[in-house]
Amino acid sequence: MNDKSAAAGARAACAQALGLVCFIAAGDMEEVITIMSSLEKIFCAAYLKGDGTSPSHSAVLQALHCAALSAWTLLLSIAPPSKVQEFVKTHLPKLPQLLQ
Repeated sequence: MNDKSAAAGARAACAQALGLVCFIAAGDMEEVITIMSSLEKIFCAAYLKGDGTSPSHSAVLQALHCAALSAWTLLLSIAPPSKVQEFVKTHLPKLPQLLQ
């Protein structure tokens, strides 16, 4: 999933599968948070650049960002409330940028 030399489509499939498997079978919350951090690193690349312009990504890379965000939000639903608050403070102001 984090191997940038792999095809973006394969990475997107890995992100979706990892999110779902972790949601269903995660026993350790630290594991969930670690996976969420990995997913976060992927979809954060879709946020606006520092100068306020949208990054230019291919459709396949956009699908990867979407898959990572989807898996991340699924795992957010089982995260402890303290982590949810932390993530909301960090990402809520930026998430509308993804709609541009």
